[in-house]
Amino acid sequence: MSDSIIDLGKGRVGRRVGGSLGLKTVPDGFSGAMLQFTSTGQSRWVHASRWFFNLVVGTTADVTAGIADHDSVQDAIDAAASSDSIYLLENTYTENLVIAKKLVIWGEGNDTRLDGTVQWSTGAEEGLTKYLTFAGNLTVDNTVTGLIVTDCWLATGITLTDNNAAQDDNNFFLLEEV
Repeated sequence: MSDSIIDLGKGRVGRRVGGSLGLKTVPDGFSGAMLQFTSTGQSRWVHASRWFFNLVVGTTADVTAGIADHDSVQDAIDAAASSDSIYLLENTYTENLVIAKKLVIWGEGNDTRLDGTVQWSTGAEEGLTKYLTFAGNLTVDNTVTGLIVTDCWLATGITLTDNNAAQDDNNFFLLEEV
């Protein structure tokens, strides 16, 4: 199957890179429609909802194979427009991130690790982060409200500093990594 553009309606389009649909269980136990990407001898199953994301981050090999748009999370954040969505393929991303815009950041599961600090700054209001593991300290600036971080894992010994906690405007649901 060749590359194709899929019209998702409301002015949005997605990209399908050659592959076939099937069912597979992903690492966190969620079962659903999966897409197998095969290019230059590589094969990877990813959740079909990946089609609905504006940017995809993976390894350099994923970028070369056309599976991902960026091999750096911060590069994808910088390239994204406010309200865009970013999908992180399973990998360990060793970067210190600054998020200063409203984004949806969605990992492939608990084996998708951000191994560095994450700071949400002015502009990140009402952002959403799901399905990844934080392995570095987290900070939310006091100007950020309405931030939702849910269904994520927190590595042992990592701290979360929500400088706006007194206003109770940010919501975190973090599981301890096992």
